[in-house]
Amino acid sequence: MAQHSKRPPSSAARLVACNGSGALESLNPEEQQTEEAREGDASHYVASATLKSMKEHGQARTIAAGEVAPNGIILTDEMCEAAEGFIEHIIDRIGTDAVDRMHVEETVAAPAIHPECYGTPDVWWAAIRPNVGAYIDIQDYKYGHRRVEAFENWQLIAYSGGILSRPEFANIPRASIELRLSIYQPRNYTIPGPVREWVVTADKLIPYWTTLSAAYAASFGANPVCHVNGECQDCKGRHACDTLSQATYAAMDFASAMTPVVLPDDALGTELSMIRKAQKALDARATGLEEQALSTIRAGRRVPGFGLVSGQAREQWTKDATEVFALGEAFGVDLRNQKPITPEQARKAGVDAETIKAYSARPQGALKLSQIDDATLRRTFS
Repeated sequence: MAQHSKRPPSSAARLVACNGSGALESLNPEEQQTEEAREGDASHYVASATLKSMKEHGQARTIAAGEVAPNGIILTDEMCEAAEGFIEHIIDRIGTDAVDRMHVEETVAAPAIHPECYGTPDVWWAAIRPNVGAYIDIQDYKYGHRRVEAFENWQLIAYSGGILSRPEFANIPRASIELRLSIYQPRNYTIPGPVREWVVTADKLIPYWTTLSAAYAASFGANPVCHVNGECQDCKGRHACDTLSQATYAAMDFASAMTPVVLPDDALGTELSMIRKAQKALDARATGLEEQALSTIRAGRRVPGFGLVSGQAREQWTKDATEVFALGEAFGVDLRNQKPITPEQARKAGVDAETIKAYSARPQGALKLSQIDDATLRRTFS
């Protein structure tokens, strides 16, 4: 098994939507990680290193803001607090007396789906009654802001297929195996909180594994086909995709005489959905070309109309907390905190949760138009 899969579970959603994406990404590997991706890796490091320490040594390893992650990113309070929330969620779920059962960033292979379908789930564990039943909990930590759903999440579906290929699950009826597939996303602010879950029995996942296996096979086939879809924005080969290019040209290159058209109600939703799909295709193409332009300019070549300018990161202290506090005292300013910490931070600090409710509120956001996709309808009525 190679160190890195050619088609890891993290690309599973793209393969299902566009089996040509795998080959295109192989031909056009990402030359440089975005700063957002590197920050996500740094926050993942805090979570995984701490959980591994708890499992192996019985106590949490202390990793604080200001330290440098293995990828060179300086850890911020936000990265550490997000990781700490995920750690607390894991311990609340599994219990302090069962941390030795955790599997933290261990490679899981799903050969029944495809030999190249293997990757590293963030955390998973299981409770097994041989020949009777089992419970499997798979947790995935997402640091980014863009919302990620647990329901019909192809990455988690691929991980579940790999875990269930292990010998300890071989003789257990699939209908007797319950899986809890979870996404923990602390920086996507929604009323339910940072956790989204899909609870499903293994027999219900069989059609998904079949679809995934077919997508993997097609991606390695002689003539994989590209389809413009919502996953294009994450495809590393989108800047070189002719299908996406033609779709965006078609979206841009259209004009006609001015003719007022007021759509009937039944056509309004259809056209609005089509336009939003076209917008996503344009965004995907634009971001792909932006990455290509950045690489071109960094290589010393010229891209007409574009250049590199240096942005400014958020100002940070370069001294440790003790020196900063002493600086404030010298000027008669308390630099420890100029405003109350958040209700969530107070809750974690030990203030009674019910009392906090009396002192805080979560304002209702403004009403906004939201597109309801087929997956949402299936989840609602399943």
